[in-house]
Amino acid sequence: MSRRVAAVLGATALVLTGGVADAASRAPAKAAGVIVKTLNYTCEFPLIGASSLTTKIEVTMPETVKVGEIMRATNLSATITVPEATAQALLLFEAETIAGDAEALLAVDVNGTLIDVTLPSLVIPSTPVPKTGDLVAVARGPVPGIGVRNPGAIGVSVGNHHSKLTPRKADGSLTELGTFDLPCTQDAGQDPLLARIPVTAAR
Repeated sequence: MSRRVAAVLGATALVLTGGVADAASRAPAKAAGVIVKTLNYTCEFPLIGASSLTTKIEVTMPETVKVGEIMRATNLSATITVPEATAQALLLFEAETIAGDAEALLAVDVNGTLIDVTLPSLVIPSTPVPKTGDLVAVARGPVPGIGVRNPGAIGVSVGNHHSKLTPRKADGSLTELGTFDLPCTQDAGQDPLLARIPVTAAR
């Protein structure tokens, strides 16, 4: 039976199938192209209510990785699109800009072992709230490497995300909303899989 554990990725590589890889074996995996995945979420804004958002994830991941190598995902960005109606509601609170940070949940399947991983360091820079149209904010942050000791596959799927946001008035002061939490739940019926990466035996 698969075991399920919670883990938070730190600044160093996390080996998901027991033990730490030897330093001499920490070679990078074979590079690949950009993976793009767009998913729908329902997010709960304070004093505004629920809003349907889309999040487009872009990340570069390897095509394959060998046992003993570190699988590295790079250039991660999450483009969050807030519909115009919600942006207009922010304007009613005199919000001219919005900024904050986000954490994203990933489900990592390593040869049948399921691990919940939180990426806690995604930064959303100050973004203007448009007078018309959708509000588009981009979160970016690092993704530490993942290594395995056994051949098989690593599957990476996207889960829910949670942001802490601060809207500000034109003079830089806080709005009535203050700094607030924005929990976002992935809508059902979607395919959250980013990639399934084969892990081959070391030669």
